[in-house]
Amino acid sequence: AVEAMKEKHGSSRSEVLRQHTDNAEQWAVEIGLGGCDTSSFRARRRRVPREAGYLDRLRSHLEQRVDNIRSHVVKLTRPDLFLEETLVRLEDDMSDTTADELAAVTKSALGKMGHVAPADDAAGVRKLLERATAPAPIPRRGRKGDVRDASLAHVEKVRAASQALVGYMSLGHDGKAEVKGALKKAHSSAVDSVSHLAGSGFDEEGRKEGDIELEDAWNRSMEYKSEKDEAEVTAVDETTADAVDEPEKKRPRTDSTGSSGGGMAKNAVVILSKVLLTPGRKVPSNLRAALLKKKAALIQPPRNVAGYASTRIRLEFGSAFDMTVNFTPLLVTIRALPQKQPPDEKNAGKAGVKSPPRLGEEEEIEESDFRRKVVDGGLPTSTPPTYGLAPLNPATGATPRQLAVLGVPGTATTIGHLVAGKLEYASAHATHVLRRCFADLAGRAYANPAGSDFEIEILESTALLRFLQIARSTYCPGWQDAES
Repeated sequence: AVEAMKEKHGSSRSEVLRQHTDNAEQWAVEIGLGGCDTSSFRARRRRVPREAGYLDRLRSHLEQRVDNIRSHVVKLTRPDLFLEETLVRLEDDMSDTTADELAAVTKSALGKMGHVAPADDAAGVRKLLERATAPAPIPRRGRKGDVRDASLAHVEKVRAASQALVGYMSLGHDGKAEVKGALKKAHSSAVDSVSHLAGSGFDEEGRKEGDIELEDAWNRSMEYKSEKDEAEVTAVDETTADAVDEPEKKRPRTDSTGSSGGGMAKNAVVILSKVLLTPGRKVPSNLRAALLKKKAALIQPPRNVAGYASTRIRLEFGSAFDMTVNFTPLLVTIRALPQKQPPDEKNAGKAGVKSPPRLGEEEEIEESDFRRKVVDGGLPTSTPPTYGLAPLNPATGATPRQLAVLGVPGTATTIGHLVAGKLEYASAHATHVLRRCFADLAGRAYANPAGSDFEIEILESTALLRFLQIARSTYCPGWQDAES
């Protein structure tokens, strides 16, 4: 290090560094430290004899050097912490005369600018500190309104903290004594709020699949608007609120296909697919190509085997969660994706070890006949909402997955039940959107007795693709279909 300093900055600075290293080695020898295996260190010996108080003076000197080094490090790496410690030290060292002089200078400066002190006494400063340290609402990811409200709250906290600092400066020594610690509280609050504001920006249009988090499953709600709904919204904007009738609150009646007799009611829903991807029905070739563009995987039963439910469709959203779409009945389940585990070197390359299918590829169910007919009853197997929240094999010692609900962090043991409830809510909401798509786009074909299966299948395929587009655009704004 000394030679490098000499080549870079010259002999004078390298000599200073050499003296520092020599002193450090001698201090280590004096206090009995080891671990330095150099020739110069081994050649050093303790001072003999030692004068009285030598070790005490050495301890105070080392403590001062450590404080100086820490001060330089904090100043360069944590300027906010350095300023906070400086304010605390300034408040402790301020004399009564200095406090009164500071108050007079502050009031004079405010008067020249045409302003008055935001607080005239200690009680006013305490009120400002209460506003500055008040908790701000925790924004939910994906809710622009929540982010805006939280940001405005933090702006108010910064304003209150700055007013509290000015108010503290305008107080005399008696007032400053009543609100001791005000400088640290105001500074800490302002730093936290500024840090929040600096990190609150979120580029929705530049969002990628890898940026998706598990909380997005319930924070970013899927919204469905039909052409009729958009027309009604336009009509409401052009008229007064009094001219708009209250929406119907009666629950629509539906049969097995979702039809309500002579035609689909305004708010009717469809509870199952009539033709598309039903048991024994082949997948249309044009639908396969469209699913590849949406990066959706088909989960198909074994060919020519009875007792299986319909084909399912699965979408993955980053490495956070996946969505499975069932057709008999129309049902959507959203579950967390298990955390990726390191590959098993023992099973790598062995026959019979099957890797999971990639998105856009078909996956074929492989189950025993007893499992299919007796255990599952020919119905789609259900995945519990807690799936993927904890390691699949705890015996491996995998790191627990970090979860969060409304900004509260935890693991599957502490808040797993809350996350499972949120995923169930998101699944129910997505199911409602799927059924609305089928009702609005295929409802007319259901109500037409002369409608053919081919026509119904085309309309149901359109409804499915519309749902997939809503799902992709909800969790990945600016989504673009992949090239075929």
